[in-house]
Amino acid sequence: MIYLWSPKQNEAVKAFKGHESSVNNIKWNNHPFQSHGGGAQSILGAYPTPIIASAGRDQTIRLWDVEYGKCIMTLKGHE
Repeated sequence: MIYLWSPKQNEAVKAFKGHESSVNNIKWNNHPFQSHGGGAQSILGAYPTPIIASAGRDQTIRLWDVEYGKCIMTLKGHE
């Protein structure tokens, strides 16, 4: 489980549940995606809200919609 923590409220304000094992790495994109080329941008197109990417020991990378707390894409087979 990944928690988005609010220092002002001193508590978790969102929980992202989906990985079947521990999470190794997290990257935060605080700006909406705008399609300008390859990679995740071409897969997602223009995405309207910030995204968190998480890599887990379950060999998946998950992209999370920060606003709604939902997994929007799962990429399988990473090492």
